[in-house]
Amino acid sequence: MNNTISIAEFKKLRKEGRVGKKQKGDKAKAEMYATVAKLTKQYGGVHYEELKFDSVRKFKFDFAIVIPQEDKQPIEIGIEYEGLMSEKSGHTTVAGYTSNCEKYNLATCLGWRMLRYTALNYKELENDLRKLLSNQI
Repeated sequence: MNNTISIAEFKKLRKEGRVGKKQKGDKAKAEMYATVAKLTKQYGGVHYEELKFDSVRKFKFDFAIVIPQEDKQPIEIGIEYEGLMSEKSGHTTVAGYTSNCEKYNLATCLGWRMLRYTALNYKELENDLRKLLSNQI
């Protein structure tokens, strides 16, 4: 997928409500939550919204899925919606981006699998989760 878009494409996406102000991201997050809930139920797990996965740094995921497995560690998946294209975003500052890198690295070190999305690719969540879960169960 080409991650570069023209200004005209950006304006079209903003007009469609796929990028822009915070409330535009709320629609994407609502769709992502529905997908997470559906697949978690299908695979017999538990899903969370705004799950704190580390008590020291108090980092939290936008969404998380935990699927227990017999005689194995549970499958733990952290899912993030990156508000890169919103008018005000900590994701685009050096400090904000660095903090996110620390968060994702810590999550990985703790055994979490990470999936990250933006306004341009959040609809790929269902396919990605299906691929990930079918390879792990």
